[in-house]
Amino acid sequence: MNITALDIGGANTKAVSLKIIDGLIYLDSTYSTYFPIWAEGKENLGNQLKTCINSLSSPADLVAITMTAELSDVYNDKREGVLHILNSVGKAFEDVETLVLTNEYDLVSPEQVYFDPLKVAGANWVATAWLASKIIKNCIVVDVGSTTTDIIPVINHQIVAKGKNDLERLQSGELIYTGALRTNLATMVDKAPINDTLTRVSSEIFSTTGDIHLILGNISSSDYNIDTSDGRGKSLEESYSRLARLVCSDVETINQKTLKNLAGFLYEKQIDLIASGINQINNRISHNSDETYPVLSLGFGRKFLGARAAANLDLNVQYLENLCNLPANVPETVIGLGWFAASKKEKVVPQWMQ
Repeated sequence: MNITALDIGGANTKAVSLKIIDGLIYLDSTYSTYFPIWAEGKENLGNQLKTCINSLSSPADLVAITMTAELSDVYNDKREGVLHILNSVGKAFEDVETLVLTNEYDLVSPEQVYFDPLKVAGANWVATAWLASKIIKNCIVVDVGSTTTDIIPVINHQIVAKGKNDLERLQSGELIYTGALRTNLATMVDKAPINDTLTRVSSEIFSTTGDIHLILGNISSSDYNIDTSDGRGKSLEESYSRLARLVCSDVETINQKTLKNLAGFLYEKQIDLIASGINQINNRISHNSDETYPVLSLGFGRKFLGARAAANLDLNVQYLENLCNLPANVPETVIGLGWFAASKKEKVVPQWMQ
């Protein structure tokens, strides 16, 4: 059996092809691309999914999907978004059995989703947490992507999240809307130091976290795989130029040393945001005792954001690639989703766990 798992995000589409042979699951191929649905148009989602199909090594016998693109403002509401995404998947994968991940830790048919679309909206965190729960007994999953950070507790191999939908997860600290590339810097601070003067910042989207992480060497230009806020390039000089506009200035007025210091200040503020969520979850599950849980740091920002935030709280950090035979930078959500779908069909053992 060949399984295709899809994570259809508002900014990125990720997929994995898995093969089941004699009860073993093998990683066959992966696919990831930047597809900002608000810019490319929801009507082009079907063509994007067909491109994804053609990029994977094997045709699917079973498709498992999860989504966050329904939150995009190209849709009037989440219900419309979920139903449109499901319709696009159905057209791209004609006559292929499809399962959809829910926020109740289950996989259901598209027909079941039509009666309650909101139970599958923004449920991709379940796949990541499910993967972690099968690999490590106790941990706090910290998954830092380009846009958001998921923080999910796992105890005794069980997901013990408090929130299910986006609103509940924001309220519980399990969703922090900050990421490694796409976050507007003005959302993290209202003032920043410039030449020893605390300076108010502009609320325009002049610069994003991709710029500060490029300036600080946390990412390379090739890692900066989204549109920039000004539509220009991804060189170091262009990132400095965008960052200067955060304080309504430019590179003629502020030198690179000052701007690099500004980038460092913003970096620490972003780490503090993520650490606040980790601390909130840790306090809840430890019941204010001395017990602590390791952080399983995942995603694109796992080392320079997730691990740094955990270290600030004196928490032990682990990485997926050190716990199993999956390669670094593999899209964890779709690996977990594909494994989950496979386990629904038969008793399987992942090759990466041997």
